[in-house]
Amino acid sequence: MAKKRTRLDEHLVETGYFADLRTARGWIMAGKVVVDEKTTTAVGLMVAETVQVHLRGLPLKYASRGGYKLAHALATFGVGVRGKVALDAGASTGGFTDCLLQAGAAYVYAVDVGHSQFRASLAADPRVRAMERTNISDVRIADLDPPIDLAVADLSYLTLSVALSEIRALFRDPSQFEIVALIKPLYEDLRQEDVTSLAAIEPVLRTLFERLAAGGAHVQATCVSPLLGGRGAIEFLGWFGGQAGTAPDVAAHLAIEDARALPPVDLAALIARS
Repeated sequence: MAKKRTRLDEHLVETGYFADLRTARGWIMAGKVVVDEKTTTAVGLMVAETVQVHLRGLPLKYASRGGYKLAHALATFGVGVRGKVALDAGASTGGFTDCLLQAGAAYVYAVDVGHSQFRASLAADPRVRAMERTNISDVRIADLDPPIDLAVADLSYLTLSVALSEIRALFRDPSQFEIVALIKPLYEDLRQEDVTSLAAIEPVLRTLFERLAAGGAHVQATCVSPLLGGRGAIEFLGWFGGQAGTAPDVAAHLAIEDARALPPVDLAALIARS
């Protein structure tokens, strides 16, 4: 099957580098977008989903924008990473993995169903085992030696009510686990037209947290993602464990209040703000 190709300006918006096409086109036409190590001013250049994009004048601390999301969650939740063995489910280009390593993780299993996306420098790091072309549901405990202490997840097209149960099964003690996951309301039954509506998102979060709690994955804390998702969607991060934590309705409300207090922005704005 041929890989999906998208216009460069649309790709930059869909992947969350910019919140709108006008801004994306401005950066491209100014010669500030590098595609697979080549500068281009072609707004309509067709690119694959796996394309490597670099923005001149926008120094990235992590392998991808996802690293900023996870770093915010780890700091907000007070999750310790140093010395731990971690699983990165949905590793993609490696933003979460890079963040984990910079936070002191001893070892990271980077799992992704895709291929040719993961940053080569990360794949070559002796602290990383890149497991491309691998669905998280196909990973077994026996594949993870040493065993994991922590898991992080950034998954698409799969509800967390299913994904977290699969990830939990990879801990040596399924009752003792720690998972930090990116929550994309669009994949939790939110309508496409409501991806920026906090009023519509709150009940979706509450239902998700209720389903997870019923399955033994309790939300400990939540926060809004500092970065907008594709097409300006508002995303959240959750910290989950086996012990009873924050009530689902309270956790959902706190997440929405966090989004009102510190609205997420696109990557260029976040770096300018930091």
